[in-house]
Amino acid sequence: MLSKNEKGKPTSTPYFYRCHFGVFLLMAGLLLGCGILDSITHQLRPGNQNKNASQGVEAEAAPADNATPNQLQDEDTPSTVNTDDTESSGSPSQVTVSSDGTGDFATLVEAVAAISPESTIILGIGTFNLPNPLEINKPLTLKGAGPDQTKIASEAADYVVKYTGDGQFIIDGIAFQHKGEKPANVLDVMQGTVDFNNCSVSGGIRSKEEKVDGGGLIFRNNTTGSVKNCEAEENGWAGIAVVDEAQLTLEENNCSTMRPESYS
Repeated sequence: MLSKNEKGKPTSTPYFYRCHFGVFLLMAGLLLGCGILDSITHQLRPGNQNKNASQGVEAEAAPADNATPNQLQDEDTPSTVNTDDTESSGSPSQVTVSSDGTGDFATLVEAVAAISPESTIILGIGTFNLPNPLEINKPLTLKGAGPDQTKIASEAADYVVKYTGDGQFIIDGIAFQHKGEKPANVLDVMQGTVDFNNCSVSGGIRSKEEKVDGGGLIFRNNTTGSVKNCEAEENGWAGIAVVDEAQLTLEENNCSTMRPESYS
């Protein structure tokens, strides 16, 4: 309805105010609704969801202060293996050594020290002179071209070669010779299992005062195995001696020319 002014004329002013007031309420409602909607949509945005989720995971996955290093490693990260106490990290192999210094190693001593247990050393034709007694403490194979072509020799006291390993010690086609006047056995085996074939031992010198040494092949303690087609000659004591609890199978071997005068 139209209202009248003091002169009695109709006027639309009250209606105008009512219209604008209604518009104002409508706009305020829309603004309030947009604010709430914006807050909701802000929370539902993918970036904010990922951020909140990642924050929750980080807090949940935080390790305890007393967690061990392995517990802190990722599942795909390889563990570090400590090999300080292992005898060797390599696999058995076959290497060659020549008397002139060529081959995989310059000397037999270097080859024995470097190879892994159960490896094979192929010795070429010639004489391999050892400046000191050679102790072998790992299972391995020494293979030559025959005792008349491949020789291991030394002038050192005590022994030419001694085996102290636990596994199998194999010799095939090699001559072992002690030279000089110092008391020594030629090939001394302390333990393990042997397989000797087509070899020879010579030159053992027995101690005149102590009455020891001088043997060609000596098998001690609980050594087991076999010796076949081997020859022992010109030694100051037994060509092949099996002592203590050792048990050997001996086949087609020849012991000759013992030298009782070979004392030092």
